[in-house]
Amino acid sequence: MLSIRLKAILDYIEEHDHLADIGCDHGYLLIAALQKGLKFVQGIDNKKGPLAQAKVNLASFLGPQVILTLSDGLEDLDSKVDTVVISGMGGINIIDILSNNIHKAQKLRKIIVQPNTNIYELRKYLNDNGFEFQSEKMVYEKKQYYEILVVKYTGKVNELSENDFIFGPYLRKERSELFIKKWTLILNKLLKAYNPDEKQEELAAKIEIIRSELGGKK
Repeated sequence: MLSIRLKAILDYIEEHDHLADIGCDHGYLLIAALQKGLKFVQGIDNKKGPLAQAKVNLASFLGPQVILTLSDGLEDLDSKVDTVVISGMGGINIIDILSNNIHKAQKLRKIIVQPNTNIYELRKYLNDNGFEFQSEKMVYEKKQYYEILVVKYTGKVNELSENDFIFGPYLRKERSELFIKKWTLILNKLLKAYNPDEKQEELAAKIEIIRSELGGKK
């Protein structure tokens, strides 16, 4: 059974996609994609153990439509792949994966990323390098908020605001209940740490940014 996070990623995957899951772990997303009707998937992982387990889990699907590759990032991406998922790792790792094979990343029709950390840095990198945001989604699972971004290389660097990079250009427009809950929680934690009698300019600035965003100011 897929986690809430993986189900949300699967929603962005379509039947006609030729999918590669980078860091595929045990192959659960690949199985769900094949069950959805995809005709070609590639699982890539740099660890032998998870890849071996993925092969066991995908046993009933194995054939020319399924490739499992022991490799790093996009290095050995099959030429048929047009859609890539990179999820469940830090944003800096995702940046490294894309930048190490930037020309392959630029040719993809769709890239779905789900960073666990450094979301601001990832959004900034994507925009600065010509990857345009197509969609964003926030989900909550096991006391964690996850943000899923869908991008495509267009070569265009959009004029996004600092708040777009912090909160997400689509997420801040949608202002879902989860979005409000996440940033209210973060704001309350910062307020508890803030002491007006001490010099905490950086912390005060963060508090003001979140307050303004939650107040609906763009």
